[in-house]
Amino acid sequence: MNPEEYKEVTSQNYRTIKSHIRNLAEFCDWFSFQPKKFWPYTKVVNKAFSNFKPLTTEDRKELWDDFQELCRKAKELGEKEREDYTNKSKAAKEDILYYIKEAKSYAKLNNAKAQELLGKAMSLIKSSKLTKEDNDTCFERWKSVKDDLSWERKQKGESNYRHIKSLISDMSNKAFYGDAKEALTDIKNIQSQLRNYPMEDVYWKEVKESLANYWNKAKSRLDEDYRKKQQDWESNQREYREKQANWRNNQEKYLDKFQRMVSDNENYIEKLRDQINDLESDISNAWNDDFKNRARGWVSEKEAKISEVQTNISELEYKIKDIRNSLNG
Repeated sequence: MNPEEYKEVTSQNYRTIKSHIRNLAEFCDWFSFQPKKFWPYTKVVNKAFSNFKPLTTEDRKELWDDFQELCRKAKELGEKEREDYTNKSKAAKEDILYYIKEAKSYAKLNNAKAQELLGKAMSLIKSSKLTKEDNDTCFERWKSVKDDLSWERKQKGESNYRHIKSLISDMSNKAFYGDAKEALTDIKNIQSQLRNYPMEDVYWKEVKESLANYWNKAKSRLDEDYRKKQQDWESNQREYREKQANWRNNQEKYLDKFQRMVSDNENYIEKLRDQINDLESDISNAWNDDFKNRARGWVSEKEAKISEVQTNISELEYKIKDIRNSLNG
């Protein structure tokens, strides 16, 4: 290879390696360091130094120094990035552990609040970029408190279950044998309290079914009592209507009877008056004083009878008026 050719080859090799180093530099900017692209590409540059020969001593030194400077810068950026990552992870860990600590403090006081705080902690664990060590620490603390809360919740749930069961037990006798209406009121009161007494689903289901059964029993007894009262009322109404009908029928019979009696008595008075007229005619024509005296006695008797019958008629008319008023009342 003559000097001109050598110079041309070395110059071309220089430009090729220089181009690779420029490409590598794009991954090593202070504002956008890309280690996942930078370090794999260093192998390309290293291979270029091996493959593209010859190079002048000065060019090789210049290119190698540039390459090493980029590697040094990349390591520095990597260290800074790891330091920032570690610091951010540490800050996030402190926030997460704060929520976990707060959740633990609420474990016995307010399980729902504690669960809410643990939820915030888990959201931060998922959204934060944590180191493996910080992530493990946070998750272990979170799981420990979560387990404690689950245990507390279970214990509280069992206590709540026993309390509600005692209320149901106190009410149960009313539902089956006592005041059914009061039992329904007690069931409503228990149901209104349930949201303040959380418990496991299996307990919740049992309580709901138990309340439903007692409700149905008490309601059935009330319905049966209502039906019985309704039947008694209807029976009394029928009996009352029958008595009313019988009474009206009897009153109408009495009315008819008394009206006939009035008519008969009036006819009887009419006959007595005819008889009196006949006697008075006989007295006027009689010549025997003894007959006249006896006839006058008969007239007096008949007039007394008329007076008696008229009294009877007055009494019957009063009764007729009273019956009519009753029937029209």
